[in-house]
Amino acid sequence: MSGVSLATLRAAIARIEAADVSLAEENKRVPLGCNAADAALLGGILPGALHEIYADERDSVSGSAFAAMLALRTARSESTILWVRQDFTAHQCGQLSAQGLFDLGINPNRLLLVKTRTGAEALRAASDSLSCKALGAIILEVWRQPKSLDLVASRKLTLRAGASNVTIFLIRVAAAEEMPSTAETRWFVRAKRTPDFVEDWGNPLFEATLARNRHGQTGAWAMEWNCDARVFREAPQNSRAFFPHAARGPHQAEPETQRRSASG
Repeated sequence: MSGVSLATLRAAIARIEAADVSLAEENKRVPLGCNAADAALLGGILPGALHEIYADERDSVSGSAFAAMLALRTARSESTILWVRQDFTAHQCGQLSAQGLFDLGINPNRLLLVKTRTGAEALRAASDSLSCKALGAIILEVWRQPKSLDLVASRKLTLRAGASNVTIFLIRVAAAEEMPSTAETRWFVRAKRTPDFVEDWGNPLFEATLARNRHGQTGAWAMEWNCDARVFREAPQNSRAFFPHAARGPHQAEPETQRRSASG
């Protein structure tokens, strides 16, 4: 995982596009693993579309993790995942942690991280990158409600994602209200709370609300992420959350005894 300039990004995309890419599986829904959510989604997440994740500032780590997990599920094996982050989001919520991603079962070497000064620059970088069919997925993370990211912009993202079959996940951190968009799905995500005395952390556990679904039902579920199998499932009643206090920044390392070993 590395931060790069836009010029370096264009060069990297050119190299990626030179590789052979098989799109035989395009437009097939990708199951999350949580049966109830997959049923509402008519089988799973639709690739080649725009999906939105809303998270409060205090739960930004949960929004980022959830988006990364969805990207991992939808991206082709070993393909590159582009993560475009507005600088202010990193300043307010913390930097991405390579060790933290690895603990979640995500190989940080698969990530290409782009940092931008403004939301408009982040939007432009993500939109331009949607022309690269070799990318596995794109994560676009912005702070609050950039004026440039309006209904017209979301429509362009949707069209470009459909044309290239590259799935894009838009994380809106600390947005004051829902914004009009053409997103296929809209999720509200937070960490599932557990008692303060719980010390033996388990897998990541989310309260995920599917508030918008263009081709299916909506709903809310407690979902657990299996870091080893890299799949969601219904959270057992006695699950213990990996994020017991979501206000903790993603840049803070966990004690060595609490880290999980997972292959990327």
